[in-house]
Amino acid sequence: MASPGTSRVCGRLRFTVGSAVWVAYRLAMPELPEVEAFGRWLLPQVRGRSIDTVAVLKPRLVRPVSVPEFIESVQGSRVQDLRRRGKCLLWDCVRPGGESELLVTHLGMTGSWRMLRGHGPLPRHAAVVLGFGEQRVVLEDPRQFGHLRLGNAAVPVLGPEPLDPCFTPELLGEALARGRRPIKVCLMDPSRLAGAAGGAGGSVRGWALGV
Repeated sequence: MASPGTSRVCGRLRFTVGSAVWVAYRLAMPELPEVEAFGRWLLPQVRGRSIDTVAVLKPRLVRPVSVPEFIESVQGSRVQDLRRRGKCLLWDCVRPGGESELLVTHLGMTGSWRMLRGHGPLPRHAAVVLGFGEQRVVLEDPRQFGHLRLGNAAVPVLGPEPLDPCFTPELLGEALARGRRPIKVCLMDPSRLAGAAGGAGGSVRGWALGV
């Protein structure tokens, strides 16, 4: 298997392995854009507002603290910012006493966010409900592979962000060049590339390299 940065020929087109994987990586990865879109959609609706109520309907998503501890830490907190790291949304909050609190949410395979107004029925697979006055932010997760954690320690150690404007073919080549593991394995290692785990790594490997 060719190493990143080496040239390969496809018909009359010559390209570097690093450049080919970079192009495919940017185009064949639905998970990160989805999380990014949720973050941008939620941010203007929750920034500066307090979480008045917290309802945990699927306790297995709250880790590793107990549900009462989770509710006590989150309820009453004001959301200062909402940002993405890898496939996680990081909710920067301030508790009523002034202490900082970080809520780390991951959608897993089937999770999604919804914004509801009023007090109507919840979606069938509602897992966690954050109340902001008359609005409710609902995390749905049919298969319950997502999770909610607290604190900086819950943020995974990740590699460079593919959606960062500074992400380049050279940066990707450097990430893939470390070690002797197959490219697919490297692409699915989030410590090398943030958010590449799952089907995206395999799609990129097959599409770009044909191996």
